Amino acid sequence: MHTHSHSGGASALKYPIVVLFATFLVEIVGGIVFHSLSLVGDSMHVFSDIFALGIAYGAIVIANRKTPDDQFVHGYHRLEVLSALVNGMLLVGIAVFLIMEAIDRFQNPHEVNAKFAIWIAIFGLLVNLSVLAMLHKSADHKHDINIKAAYLHVLGDSLASISVIVGMILIILSGNPIWDSIVSLVICALIIYASARVILEGTNILMHRSPRDLEEIRCSMLEIQHVQGVEELRLWQVCSHLTVGTAHIITDLERLAEIADVSKLVKAKLRGNFDIRHLILEFETPEAAANHSHDFDHNH
Repeated sequence: MHTHSHSGGASALKYPIVVLFATFLVEIVGGIVFHSLSLVGDSMHVFSDIFALGIAYGAIVIANRKTPDDQFVHGYHRLEVLSALVNGMLLVGIAVFLIMEAIDRFQNPHEVNAKFAIWIAIFGLLVNLSVLAMLHKSADHKHDINIKAAYLHVLGDSLASISVIVGMILIILSGNPIWDSIVSLVICALIIYASARVILEGTNILMHRSPRDLEEIRCSMLEIQHVQGVEELRLWQVCSHLTVGTAHIITDLERLAEIADVSKLVKAKLRGNFDIRHLILEFETPEAAANHSHDFDHNH
């Protein structure tokens, strides 16, 4: 039975959750006390990060504890994708709420204590930068969809904090609180952009979109001796860590032992070059391949 661990991803999420929770408390209290919608918006963005990372952490822990079996061939690793989609949809909901609040502030401006709010925004920016640095050092930040989502969340937070700082400076210089609402809309744009990327990537995995160029992989397989053709090559992802696939290989070999050796070579090459973890291969002679269709019947 195959096992696939995400333990690195889980450990990389612990520190950001704790630090960002402290930041959320400071910003939400500061936003309410100093009447800054942009600061409240930034705190909500931070809260969405906490919720997102919490779901991601829980999904990874559960996935690592569930051993693959006959009912769940790949364990609970698909939870990683589901949690990422929940994260993205949560961000969209928060963005809609903030847009409505910003529109109301345009019509009914509130006095903002910018001189104090700016220090809280600076504190939030420093925390976000420290979390970004930690996530960037994680070996999984370019591959794990949840680590990537966390990185995008915190990057968005950093940009949002910069926007709040700029907004507070403009309020101090102009005395016009409308800049607070304008900055809130900028933050909403950042939130929607981040959520769209996460939702798209998660949806691609659920829809079994091939994560690799199939023609490139087919050519790589054809470089192996005794591989004369590759049919019905299909790849999909169970989660961001786990790419699996199937293929029919046309070979001039007939002895089972020789075919087994070629199978090992193909699997080793695809795992080493393309990180395809699990591959089911079916071998057939040119004569057998010519006698049946390789078309995929997907009619309902």
